[in-house]
Amino acid sequence: MLGPLAALAALQLAVAVSSRANDARSAQQIGALVIFPIAALLVLQLTGSFQLTVPVIAFMALALAGVNVGLGLLGIALFDRESILTRWK
Repeated sequence: MLGPLAALAALQLAVAVSSRANDARSAQQIGALVIFPIAALLVLQLTGSFQLTVPVIAFMALALAGVNVGLGLLGIALFDRESILTRWK
């Protein structure tokens, strides 16, 4: 459940970032910041500071669904194909 929701959030964030970046490399570098919260969650779980239980996973799924809706609306508002094609070199 979390995998597809996280992948969709990353894709929508990439659309929003690439809509405002000046070139493909900077869009990719900014988009790579998505990894930090995932890495932090992994480190917390490996150190035993955080445990993934069913209620936590359900809450995370609901939160990601809300984030996906917000990022979808943001991506629709920001995406302008013609300006991206003329701005990127």
